[in-house]
Amino acid sequence: MDLHLDRLLNLPEMKVENCEQLDFVNWRRRYTQRYEAYIFQNVQYSSIEKVSREEGLTWDRVDGIFDLIGLKQ
Repeated sequence: MDLHLDRLLNLPEMKVENCEQLDFVNWRRRYTQRYEAYIFQNVQYSSIEKVSREEGLTWDRVDGIFDLIGLKQ
């Protein structure tokens, strides 16, 4: 089960007509760039399995984030 930031912060879902593009969010991704970098760094010093357990993400989700950030570097 994936834990999403809006669930963690208990934020209501809102519909916005004219929203601005934020440079720290890729709208095609579920998580902020900072969170994905945090996941990437943790996997480097640990394991995908441990990070997925600690963050409440699936193994595949953590692996995908790790691969995506690794390609960017």
